[in-house]
Amino acid sequence: LEKLIRGAACIAITSLWYENLPLTILGAFARGKPVVGSNSGGIGELVHDGETGYLFERADGAALAGAVRKLLSDEGDRRRMARNARELVRSEHSPDGHYASLMEVYERVLS
Repeated sequence: LEKLIRGAACIAITSLWYENLPLTILGAFARGKPVVGSNSGGIGELVHDGETGYLFERADGAALAGAVRKLLSDEGDRRRMARNARELVRSEHSPDGHYASLMEVYERVLS
């Protein structure tokens, strides 16, 4: 799986179901892969359209194909999105960052 991901230009997440925080996306981002994902639930919250990948309306195959084509057509844009994706995971989803966010919530509740 790691070899396939390393060789991929992007990762497509085509889920029809609501997902809260898809770890597949975080894994793709951590490996510097932009994501083409259906604009549903946590997918639409994680993938910043045009910044870390592209979103399409779920169950719309033509929109999925268009988003993949767009991503593959511009290597510079794809590299920019890969950097943005890596940075998003590093800044917002690292273990230390998660701990800090969680402690912030607890502190708010306790005060």
